[in-house]
Amino acid sequence: MIFFVNEAMGIGNSGVEHAEFYRAKLFRRSQRPFKFLFTGLIEEQHEAMDKWHLAEDEIVNMWEYFVFGDRYGRFGSDHRVTKTSRTIVDGTQTTRMISTVTVSGMRIVKYMVKFPNPDKEGMLLVSTNRIELFDDATGEQKASYELLTMHKRVQLRNIHLFHQGTKDAHLFFANAVQLHAHFFKAMDRLFNGHSTFIIDRG
Repeated sequence: MIFFVNEAMGIGNSGVEHAEFYRAKLFRRSQRPFKFLFTGLIEEQHEAMDKWHLAEDEIVNMWEYFVFGDRYGRFGSDHRVTKTSRTIVDGTQTTRMISTVTVSGMRIVKYMVKFPNPDKEGMLLVSTNRIELFDDATGEQKASYELLTMHKRVQLRNIHLFHQGTKDAHLFFANAVQLHAHFFKAMDRLFNGHSTFIIDRG
């Protein structure tokens, strides 16, 4: 299998994504097997797939794979649900939690923190510091991780995966590099090895 690796795609895309779409068109024409692999958490991935005419079995999102497993990895999402979102606000009108169910049935729960702005005295900032992922149909938690801002860049830390594979494993990764390596190995295994990974971005 040949994998095109990118962080994300959306309704609006850059030249990188459009180059990937053109490459995919050539692969389809020559009947070569390929998959898009996206490593980012994309709340509107399936809406974007519809816009750009990408089939369910052509794309694997890393987080959806950890939530839905090998069948999703091979065939994509086999159903759609209505997207919903719920926000919890505290007494100071600060958003503290956002719970979103995507059209694929993945529930994303974001927990927010308020802290002083290091660049502007007297100003407070609100940002996401922890995310949990669930299979909304079963209520089963499948992942959690923390977000750490270092040098104005957000990094993933303390990543847990729950109920993974036939052994119902609980896996831990200290950072995104370790997590991505695990994901790529899982894709190679799922498609019987001899894989080629083309790193376009992310």
